Amino acid sequence: MENEDKALVSSVAFIEADSSSEQEEKITQNILTYFKENEHYIDWRKENILNHFTNQILNEADYFDAVTIQTLPIDKEIQHFLNAVLDENDTSRQAMEQLTDQVSQTQSNYLKLQNELKATQEKLTNAIELNKALVKEKWYQKLFRSFSDYKYKYEIENTPPKK
Repeated sequence: MENEDKALVSSVAFIEADSSSEQEEKITQNILTYFKENEHYIDWRKENILNHFTNQILNEADYFDAVTIQTLPIDKEIQHFLNAVLDENDTSRQAMEQLTDQVSQTQSNYLKLQNELKATQEKLTNAIELNKALVKEKWYQKLFRSFSDYKYKYEIENTPPKK
């Protein structure tokens, strides 16, 4: 492992120490020379690849032409089927819109009734509280009258209280 690290370090150091513009120019020149010497092979290879793909495209085009020719009589049936499906889809869409409208109307009616119920409950609660207050007030009035009557009889008439 240490030997590999040293080898890596020494090769990097060698590349850095040996790198110069002259070296880079030499490498570039060698690459250009290789392409010039092998230009006929590269052109042949390009043509070979182009011919191969052209043949494949033509074969596939023939297949699709055959498929198109076979499907022409069926086109009318497919068109009728598609029209029927589209009509069904329109009918379904209209039904869904109607259902959505009905649901929203029902929800708004529900909210309206719920608000009315809350208002009625509030009125009922207020009426109960008011009734309690009135009953209490009448009870106090009766008590006060009884007390007043008693006081009147006791103090003013000087009548002894009933036992």
